Amino acid sequence: GWVVGGHYYSGPYGTIYTTTNGGQDWTIQHESTQLVFYGLYFSDSLNGWVVGGATNPGPVILGTNDGGITWNEQYTNPSMYNICFDINFCNDSTGWVVGSSGLILKTIDGGNNWNLQNSYTYQYIRNVQALSNSLVYACASMGIFLFTNDGGDNWHYLPPSTFNDNNLHGVFFLDSLNGWIVGDLSSLYYTTNGGMNWSYETFGFEEYLHDIYFTDPSNGWIVGMEGLVYHTSNGGGLITQQNEYLMDNFDSDITITPNPSQDYFEIVFNLNRTERIQINLYDFKGNKIQLDDQLFLKGQHKIYSAILKNQPDGIYILKFQSSSINQTIKIVHIN
Repeated sequence: GWVVGGHYYSGPYGTIYTTTNGGQDWTIQHESTQLVFYGLYFSDSLNGWVVGGATNPGPVILGTNDGGITWNEQYTNPSMYNICFDINFCNDSTGWVVGSSGLILKTIDGGNNWNLQNSYTYQYIRNVQALSNSLVYACASMGIFLFTNDGGDNWHYLPPSTFNDNNLHGVFFLDSLNGWIVGDLSSLYYTTNGGMNWSYETFGFEEYLHDIYFTDPSNGWIVGMEGLVYHTSNGGGLITQQNEYLMDNFDSDITITPNPSQDYFEIVFNLNRTERIQINLYDFKGNKIQLDDQLFLKGQHKIYSAILKNQPDGIYILKFQSSSINQTIKIVHIN
């Protein structure tokens, strides 16, 4: 198997990794100091494609016919400022690439030639799946779900409100009727009628879900930021988390200064991952005074609060609550 990745700010920008033992060990197969790689597709053990790009030379498609030993440029366009995000083929010859600013490219000769298609959107198209020469699905930012039933001559999309205007990152259809989409804010959508109607689920916390894949009608997986993995064995009816890192999101102790405090205090904490956290202050009688309720990104946070101003002296409890956090700290207030 293969995976790709990269980073704009530290080299190498783009890297292709390969494994020959089911993912136990990975080796670097190709590196680039100019390109970031975002997506890949292999039709067999020899023939594959990698997509990505950069500001210059714009969108890039690389191809291999020897299992990744050598990679050859199949498409680039320095006059375009798009970047390719994903690629999918329905057979050995016909495939699609999607990317930023509504980019859609199609090939009918195994990637030797790529032609632009009109997506009728300028949103970032993150994911594409080709079920046949005619039926293709894609999803994009701002709640855009695209589909075509004529091979891309005409692309259609549902109202973004169907998906709560969420950024959509991954789409997978098991057949022409049953499909799923994942996106921001732990959103999961599924359809049983080919995408005409969608039902909505959420996991109850503010994770960013990146992709979804099913091996059969029962078994499927969702992956998200910071290594999040979910699995279902009954077609999505019950989804369980497969990794344990969510049990402790704080990577260091919460600090409150000064404590004892007069009118003002500062809260400092570090998060291992992005999460919505509610921070409440309780007085000695158990009355709740809401302090904050928002999405906190991974990293260090400092909150400067005057919530104790005009409050009586005494002991207060500061409580942190989320899907993975339930922690309290005592604050002494002295005027």
